[in-house]
Formats: sequence, C-alpha cells, structure tokens
Amino acid sequence: MGSPQLTMCGDGVSGGLMVTGIDAFSRLVTSIYDTATQPHLWADCMTQIGQAFDATGAGLIAAHSGGELRSVIAASIPTDARESYQAYYCGIDHVLDTMEAAPVGIIHPGVAVIDPHAQTEFNVDWMRPHHMDDGIFVRLNASRPPTTFLVAAPRLSSPFCSGERLQLANALVPHLQRALTIQRDVARYDTDIGNLEDALDHIAPAVLVLTRRLGITRTNLAAEQLLAASDGLSRSQRVLSAVHAPTRTMLKISVAAVTQPDRRLSTPRTFKCPRPSGKQPYVIHVLPSRPTLGQDAEPCAIVIVIDPAHNAAPSHQTLRILYELTDAEARVALLALRGEGITPIATHLGLSVATVKTHLQHVFEKTGTHRQAELVRLLAQILP
Repeated sequence: MGSPQLTMCGDGVSGGLMVTGIDAFSRLVTSIYDTATQPHLWADCMTQIGQAFDATGAGLIAAHSGGELRSVIAASIPTDARESYQAYYCGIDHVLDTMEAAPVGIIHPGVAVIDPHAQTEFNVDWMRPHHMDDGIFVRLNASRPPTTFLVAAPRLSSPFCSGERLQLANALVPHLQRALTIQRDVARYDTDIGNLEDALDHIAPAVLVLTRRLGITRTNLAAEQLLAASDGLSRSQRVLSAVHAPTRTMLKISVAAVTQPDRRLSTPRTFKCPRPSGKQPYVIHVLPSRPTLGQDAEPCAIVIVIDPAHNAAPSHQTLRILYELTDAEARVALLALRGEGITPIATHLGLSVATVKTHLQHVFEKTGTHRQAELVRLLAQILP
C-alpha cells in the first residue's frame, strides 16, 4: 500500500494547482520549526506557505502599542506592497484591528474580516491593487504582542478560504503557534544568559565553565584577563592547563570528580595554583554545575579562580553612599582597608593623629564595626 496523502488540489479559486502530499506537508512543518531557533528563516517559511496555498503571499505581523504600531515579522508579498504597508497602511489596517481582538486560533476567511471595511482607504488603495482582498486570517497567540498569520489572495468568484485550503490552514496553525512560543522562550533564555554573563563580567574572581576534559566553554572578563597573563594558568586550543604539574593533576581530578556522568552533585574542590611570577598563588574552587534536563548534555564544572594579589577596593563615592561617610571619613576608611595604621594615615592625609582617630571612630559607628580588623573584613566583602 502507498503512503497516505494529504492532497490539496486547485479548485478554480486562483486558477492554480496545489498538490501537497505528506512529504511536502512535513517539509512545511519542518520549515516552521526551523524558525524557532533561527527567526531569520521566517521569510523563507512564509514563501513556502504562500506557494502551498497558491496565494499572492503569506505573512506574520505583530502589533505593538495597542495596534498603533505594527511590524512585519516576515511576508512573501511584493516588495512595493510591503514597503508601502510598513510606511503607512499598517496604521490603518482595519483587518488586523479585527484580528488582534479576535479569539486565538480561530481561522477567519477574508470575506468575514475584509468585507465590513470594503470601502475603506486600506482596502481600496492597498489590498485590491495588490490582489490581496481575500485570504485566510488567524490570531496566533494570546500574549503580547499579538501576532496574526495571514495568507493573502485576490478576490475571485469563489471564496479563497474553503475546502482544501481551510484544511491546510487548520493543520498548520498549531505548528505556527508552537514555533512562536518556542522562539519566545529561546529569546528569554538568551536574554537571561546575556544578563548573567554581563553580571559575571563585573565581578573580581575569574569564572570559567569547563567540560570533563577541561575544555573551556564560557569565561567572564576576569578569566580572559587571567588567561592572557599566563601566570600559572593558560589556555591552549580552548583547553585549560596549569604550569605547575601537581596543579594540572589536581585540576583534572577535581573536574572529573564534580562532573560525574550520573549527574550526582559532588563536593566542591579547593586547591592552590603556584605562579611563575612569584605572586601569591591563585586559589581555585571547582564546583559542580546544576544537572541539565537534556540526557545527552555533558555535565560541566564551574571553576572560580581567586587572585589574592588583586586588592579590589570600593570607591570613595561608594563608601559615602553606603554608609553616609563624610569625604574625610571615606578617605580614612580606604587607607585603613589598605592596612595603614593611625600614624601613617595621619601623615598621608596631613592630619593630626587625634583627628584621624576621631574620623575612624565615626567610621566604626556608621559601619557597625568596632575595630580596624572588622572594618577591613567588611569593606573587602562589599564588592562583587
């Protein structure tokens, strides 16, 4: 027996012949889902759909600001029609006004949504001249912005939205809706990842995400700077390595331990990494990542590298804002953070020892600390 066929035959509406078998229909659906992660493919997808319906064209149009502004996501209509629509006619599109207020997923024939506005400027000056005064229209989503899917065709003696065309539209609409939902979710995920990466670029520790074989998949700005310095840790062919042999071994063991194939969350590992420059060794923390939903996804390790030689200090203005310090008190606090004693601070600022003691006492009171060691611990921790 042959494979079942979904056959869409021309019915004289547009004078063309449509024959869409199961394989051709599957290609349409595949084209729709390809757009979920590659939105630039919507244009090709609409072209294929327009051809399948033997129509003037097909399109997706999103409404913004309560319908006052519309953007064409993709449309396989003549260039001059699209340009004039986007430049002017989108603002007086009574058809989409109707669709954007319509129930989601309900297919509307052109005669139902176009004819009530047959004598409007939009219909007379744009739809008819471009042979798009009939078709199929459906609102695809309930969220904002509302998105309308349309197949446009010339007005002929028989309605465009009937028989096999209606059958094909009913078959495609759920896939279009799902593709838009996936595209929205992917965009939100990408935004979340982008926001997280931006935040990581503003923190002092170096952060790297490693595969089980020490392949580097992500880094923050501090990690890029650390790797560029090649002072104990380096990167070769996107793989992390350490100059010190015992450190290389410890790195491999630790990453292997926290990336168990069974997805168990292992205990974080911490060790030192000597540096050829003679500076204080890096402190490396190797942490397990959260197990992913995908069964085939490789577990990764999150590696945080602390540089004790990097003495990040809050700004003078930050201290004034956070603790309501005066200008002089903030200066004393920053010198205290550097480990300076009362007398060196007084000499540096050109103040008396008694004045410095008074300023420091005010700093203790405003920061809720009692001695310089507590103040240093507090101020060293307020920066990300």
